[in-house]
Amino acid sequence: MEFVINEFSAPLIIQRKQVKGVNIRVTWDGKVMVSAPKKASDELIARVLKRKAGWIAKKLEEMEVGRKHLPQFVDSGNIWLLGKPVTLKVVN
Repeated sequence: MEFVINEFSAPLIIQRKQVKGVNIRVTWDGKVMVSAPKKASDELIARVLKRKAGWIAKKLEEMEVGRKHLPQFVDSGNIWLLGKPVTLKVVN
């Protein structure tokens, strides 16, 4: 499922579990995760997402900016770990 708000589009993952209310979190990789009570209707979840759309858009933008500032590692590069140089091997 996809969540679309303003210029943002993000994967939407809904988990129904034993929680009291609808909880929303945005992950570092730009997914919108929703935890909802097992008996919560799709309409209730949609209303909560609509009400929190501004907050979700702000968090998606923050995560996008954060991802752009992640360090880029290259194979055979050296990094310092616990005071010692370590050769880095990047595995996708």
